[in-house]
Amino acid sequence: MALPAVPQVKVSRFTQAIEFYRRPLEFLDRCKREHGDFFVLWPPGFPSPVTFIGDPDAIKEIFAADGTDLIESGSIAAPMMESVIGKHSMLILDGAKHRRHRGLIMPFFARAQFARFGDEILRLVDERIDTWPIGRQFPVRDETRRITLEVILRIIFGGIGLQTIGSALLRDFFSRTPSPLIFLRWLQKDLGPFSPWGRFLRLRDQLYGIITAEMEQRRAQPAAADGDILSALMEARDERGGAMETQEILDEIFTLIGAGNDTTATALSWAIYHIWSDPDVLNRLRQELAPAANMESAASFMVGLPYLEATVKEVLRISPIFPLVLRRLNQPMQLGRYHLPAGSLVAPSIYLVHYRSDIWKNPERFNPDRFLDARYPSNHFLPFGGGVRHCIGAALATYEMKLILGRIVVRTELKLRSGYVPRPRWRVNFLGPSEDVPVTVLARTGTSETSAAI
Repeated sequence: MALPAVPQVKVSRFTQAIEFYRRPLEFLDRCKREHGDFFVLWPPGFPSPVTFIGDPDAIKEIFAADGTDLIESGSIAAPMMESVIGKHSMLILDGAKHRRHRGLIMPFFARAQFARFGDEILRLVDERIDTWPIGRQFPVRDETRRITLEVILRIIFGGIGLQTIGSALLRDFFSRTPSPLIFLRWLQKDLGPFSPWGRFLRLRDQLYGIITAEMEQRRAQPAAADGDILSALMEARDERGGAMETQEILDEIFTLIGAGNDTTATALSWAIYHIWSDPDVLNRLRQELAPAANMESAASFMVGLPYLEATVKEVLRISPIFPLVLRRLNQPMQLGRYHLPAGSLVAPSIYLVHYRSDIWKNPERFNPDRFLDARYPSNHFLPFGGGVRHCIGAALATYEMKLILGRIVVRTELKLRSGYVPRPRWRVNFLGPSEDVPVTVLARTGTSETSAAI
């Protein structure tokens, strides 16, 4: 007996595009209520219809097939993103090329490598908190973006490297929120230095030149390693002893900054909303973090705090930055009771799994305790995707979040704007809170000098 095809969402393609863009999570909820864990819709910007999947067992099968000839991922995004992030970016590679790049980059993203930056991250957070105005409302995501940009630049280039490269230009380039239009190939026309695409290309080429010069300087005058990612990439060797070419390193650096800055900053803004909306959670965090106030080096203590870690995980569950990941089937595949033909685009939905009531009790409720009481398999809790394409920076992102969030909790008394309830809004290809979470600082403790031990 032939297997049935996945049910199609029964509204026009135009309506699907509008709903997915304006009310993405509400629309996915409605599709699930009407069709179950499998449904086909055509989101805006996609080359063909997509099968959305909210069944954890089917998602486990998809992730298990990652890295085989059955499934590909990078090539889906390549036509749209290659001209922006470079053809060597790990995000748009598949197969052997993807495995090689991931193998070369992965060693740095072991916690032992980036944990050396912990107290430096706290210092950067302190410096930014010191500038926050007292009694004047501002969007907190603007501030978390400044913090996470400083952190990722420091980790990638090191302190000395940032001085020689010219951090002002890096900040100018990466602090801008890119328009989704930048990824439309037909708009990528260089009409001179004042056109959007022309300005982008010139700034990027200027940065390429400066970073390349820094790499040549490091090769000519090797010094004590700063432990930064740039040095790690320059020194990395594959199983055949081959090193990464200069352009490969440049493309991966731009990818790491682009992917590791805005997303972490946005997750932090969601965290501030959820925490400051729940006084009990906020008080428990303050109690747990209180001993850090008297520590000369607090980072290693803070990242080991169980309730802080549970809070970060619950933020990533209830407000996943990416509501889905995308794969293409190179061969026919049976998922659940459905047959999917070769060429199908499939979207394991992080959001739909994170809101399943058979996995999460009262999934609409923000409750960090659920991560104190149980451990969840990777097809139940998957904020960073899964399979061999699981986000390479996941450990670094959660590490950053714990330190930055912990410092903000300890040093500030914030107030959300009265009546504010965020709605998820697309930020290029991920979801952030509407209005970027407007807050007012009522008080703060210490300064970057006096709070160095907090």
